[in-house]
Amino acid sequence: MDEKYPPPVISGFFTDRTSTLFPILGISIALGLFLDYVILTQSKSLGTFKYYLLNQTIWAQLFEVLMITLNPVFLTPYFAGYMGGIFRNTAGYAATSAMTALCFSLFLNNVFGVILSLMNRYILTFHSEWRKYLENKFTISVIGAFHVFLYVMDIVFYYMAPANSDIGRLMAINETHTALRKYYNEPTFIYSSEYGGDSRKIWIVLFVIIFGLSSILLASAAIFIRNVLIFRKTKGVVSRTSLYLLISAVVQVVICVVFLFIPFGWLALAWACNIQNSANVTNGLITLVSMHGTVDVISTLYFIMPYRKFCLNLIGQNLRRRRISTLSQEILFSSRNK
Repeated sequence: MDEKYPPPVISGFFTDRTSTLFPILGISIALGLFLDYVILTQSKSLGTFKYYLLNQTIWAQLFEVLMITLNPVFLTPYFAGYMGGIFRNTAGYAATSAMTALCFSLFLNNVFGVILSLMNRYILTFHSEWRKYLENKFTISVIGAFHVFLYVMDIVFYYMAPANSDIGRLMAINETHTALRKYYNEPTFIYSSEYGGDSRKIWIVLFVIIFGLSSILLASAAIFIRNVLIFRKTKGVVSRTSLYLLISAVVQVVICVVFLFIPFGWLALAWACNIQNSANVTNGLITLVSMHGTVDVISTLYFIMPYRKFCLNLIGQNLRRRRISTLSQEILFSSRNK
């Protein structure tokens, strides 16, 4: 074994976790569709915030479905990986590269969905006079243009990848020697060149960006909590519904950091710093990403008051129906025995 290029060691669970996570996927899809229905029918008191919630929720659901069905396996610290999910033996190199670009796009959509929800809650609760700046054509155009820019960059990185699997394997052999030999027969194996170390420098910048965004989001959550405490004591402007919406926004920030930023931050760090023997940690954290949508849906249903009331009413109605049905059966049974 080449000591300079040791092969990545990965637990069998991470290479075939799709079957384990499929029950979670079924629950996630059912809960996601239920939440979409609840947002569309039970958001009368939330105003425009429901559109931010719907945007954030849909991206989280799509991302989780892809992460579980594709099951990306990262071969860190090398710029390599493959799909260990249901398309492991059927998808080719082009499809794998396209799905990789799509997943990173959905990751960005998730992050900016949370940021937009946070901005909406802060402005409408503490600075309603700023609403005209948030909900106008110029701001929406800027947000749309920024998303397009990120997608274009994603496409650029996609085309920077090797043109086909043979070129990718040749690059892998030249740069990692025998470290990745075990994975060359994987139909979905992809590899990106280090470009003499430039790729690792790019990932250092990306790690700094992820760390910076995480810090800003957590600081924003702390500011939210501080403002709620101050405003409730001085002006009393935070209603019960608004308070629950703020709590929901703060919780979603924490969920975003834990289930998205920490896993992808570690991935960026492992690539940037060439951290050896990091594959198990990387893929373990990526498993958290596969649960993000489910956790996000549950937190939304619980922390937003109109949604929680609706769910409790449904549960209460079902319990009452069961009690009535049971009581009717008992009465019928007792009358027959007389």
